[in-house]
Amino acid sequence: MFLNRLKALLADAWSATDFDDPQVADYARERLLGETRTGLAAMSLVMLSLVMAGIPLCLEFGFRNEYLYGYLAVAALALHVHLSVRQVDDLRALHMLGITLLVVSATAFVFIAHETRMFSTLLLSNVVLLFMAVPMMPWGIREALAVTALIYLMLSLSVGGVDQRFSPETLYTLQFLMIGAAAISLLLVMRSVHIRRNDLRAHHALEVARENLFELSNRDALTGAWNRRFMHEGAARLQAEHGDEPGACFNLAVIDLDDFKQLNDGWGHDFGDLVLKVVTVSLDGAIGDSGFVFRSGGDEFVVFQVGDDCAERLATAVTVVREHPALLKVTGGEAVGMSFGVATTPLAGELDIDVLYRAADARLYQAKEARPPRAGRRSLAAG
Repeated sequence: MFLNRLKALLADAWSATDFDDPQVADYARERLLGETRTGLAAMSLVMLSLVMAGIPLCLEFGFRNEYLYGYLAVAALALHVHLSVRQVDDLRALHMLGITLLVVSATAFVFIAHETRMFSTLLLSNVVLLFMAVPMMPWGIREALAVTALIYLMLSLSVGGVDQRFSPETLYTLQFLMIGAAAISLLLVMRSVHIRRNDLRAHHALEVARENLFELSNRDALTGAWNRRFMHEGAARLQAEHGDEPGACFNLAVIDLDDFKQLNDGWGHDFGDLVLKVVTVSLDGAIGDSGFVFRSGGDEFVVFQVGDDCAERLATAVTVVREHPALLKVTGGEAVGMSFGVATTPLAGELDIDVLYRAADARLYQAKEARPPRAGRRSLAAG
């Protein structure tokens, strides 16, 4: 029972970013990038502080210059890593920087031991602290096991491979300290990554729930278009994304179906709902990533768009609706028409949505009045 539980914990903590759900995995990588940067920055700062604090001890107790050279090398690397953390955007690269810092530090301590032919209390303390720094990074058991194994093997092989340079007592003490510190570090990593993975799963679930609630409260239930509640936020998003573009124009368009009441009376409300859905899809396809499509109520739509081709894009959407096969099949070839009006203002500066709406709405009615009359109760005016 205990072994099965331990096996499950190890499997779950083996990697910090591998999840069964790809969406959770992507979310975890994004979150862990910042946490890894913070952890590596903290670890490098701790390493820098430790070796800089050791230098006065070396001078005070008359240790040989090899201590000073080794400590300065570790300090230089720790400082370089600390300054480079913010420039690295890849999670694996940050892991490699952390492994490099720890392994090179261990190499420097081995150099000091070989040159002085002894492991002083200070040097043994440095080795223990090297292992204890491992949990500062938010990596999984896989990476933590790799770095602790590298440090252990490098120290063991380089120290034990030299005949009679170090006493058996020193070697046994070193082994005891390394194995104990490595075991404690790995247990801390396993506990931390297990907690972190559960935390990431919970936060992702909350984010998904929040996004779903946002969609439910800001989307039109029938068409999937944005509703009026989202208008001001939509304008703010476009300003944030395109506000720095020189000469960028903000377009507000009001779109209305022609003779929508006749359409509902002639072919039924189900067909009217289908038309509204087709209009939404056609507007979304025409506007693309340059803006937002809103259903403001009934058969009226509003479009926010950044660019100088709003009228052309809307004309394309009108054509798509007029020539839509599913609509023409029901109407017996009579096209569903739309009219629109557009108001334009510079994107930079304050956007008065109400003023722009009234201007676009006035142009919409001008376009409707300019339509040629169509005879027949079921005839629908062209846009």
